[in-house]
Amino acid sequence: MTRLPVLQQEHDAVPDASQALELEELARTVPKLLGLLPDVLRDRSDARHNAALAEMITRLMLTVDKVQPLALV
Repeated sequence: MTRLPVLQQEHDAVPDASQALELEELARTVPKLLGLLPDVLRDRSDARHNAALAEMITRLMLTVDKVQPLALV
């Protein structure tokens, strides 16, 4: 979550092959993480789990959408 925006800014300023590779790898792992989150926070009767899951998914999707707009299509 915190590394993606930093890499995006650095990549926009001065393109670097290692940063581009790290950015691509992080963006690729987000869909996997989105698939795991519901299993980690699986208690649907707990409002905290539901709120945390919604917040994490929203922030991850917004962050990845800024970095790679079509990554989650």
